[in-house]
Amino acid sequence: MDRHASASTSSLGSAQTQTHGKNASWVTRLGKTRIDGTGVQLAHLAILFLGFAFVTEWFRGSDGALATITPRVLRAQAAAVHGTNLTSPSGVVLRTYMDHEVVRLEAEVCGSVSLMALTVFAVCASIGLNDIAWTSSDSRRRVSSTVMYITIVACYTHYLMVQGNDLLLNSIEGSYYSLLRYLEWMFTTPVLLILVFQLHGLVCTPSQARYRREMWGIVVADEVMLVTGMLVNDTEGMTRMMLLGASFACFFTIIGTCIGLFREVLDSELTRGDRARFVILAIAKTICWTSFPVVFVAKELQLIDA
Repeated sequence: MDRHASASTSSLGSAQTQTHGKNASWVTRLGKTRIDGTGVQLAHLAILFLGFAFVTEWFRGSDGALATITPRVLRAQAAAVHGTNLTSPSGVVLRTYMDHEVVRLEAEVCGSVSLMALTVFAVCASIGLNDIAWTSSDSRRRVSSTVMYITIVACYTHYLMVQGNDLLLNSIEGSYYSLLRYLEWMFTTPVLLILVFQLHGLVCTPSQARYRREMWGIVVADEVMLVTGMLVNDTEGMTRMMLLGASFACFFTIIGTCIGLFREVLDSELTRGDRARFVILAIAKTICWTSFPVVFVAKELQLIDA
């Protein structure tokens, strides 16, 4: 009897040790290992896309403080009563503009611009799919899958905008802003930052590769930047200034880290063609990431209209 009890205790202790070892190795891989440039698994990207679609539709059906406006629904309601003004659920007349004989809300993206963006992202996604189907390298397939995920989410977002299914929230100033745009950024920009780290790890030597904890730290900073930036629309006074300062602090941290990564990539042994691609990627990323803060600051300084 004592022998069986001793064996059971020994087995339990061994199982706990193995479980602890697995958890320790998972934590070690998450934070203390270097990035190897293998990219993101396709299954994880598929789950992220489904999560984006679910969250988008959840906000569309929410009520209360998170109640959103869908432009297509408002246009249909106005047409039903033969009206020309678009009003919010509370009865407030919304600011609009004409876009090819379609009355659009001020916060909506122009239909032709959305359609053009939809076409561009669809082409990019098809190119990525072709690369995934024909490449023989697992690491390149994962990197291409990561790029394709970003373009597919952007393509789906602009498809919703073309259909008039944007999600608009009312700010504290009374104007509306696109919640769908923020959701798109929350589901794509962290993956884009992971891609930058993965490309750095793929090109540079193993000793130059960054640790995973730095990559995850930048991902967290990115989400904090987006959440605080969105909350700026719903706050005022000192709270608004604190949120804005936190958002810009995260922004400059992210940009500075990415510049350092690109500099190390350009200092490595690259062919002329690959070097040109990385330069183009760095310029495009810098322009895309700085355009929205520049427009926001210009609006705050009343240099441009809302």
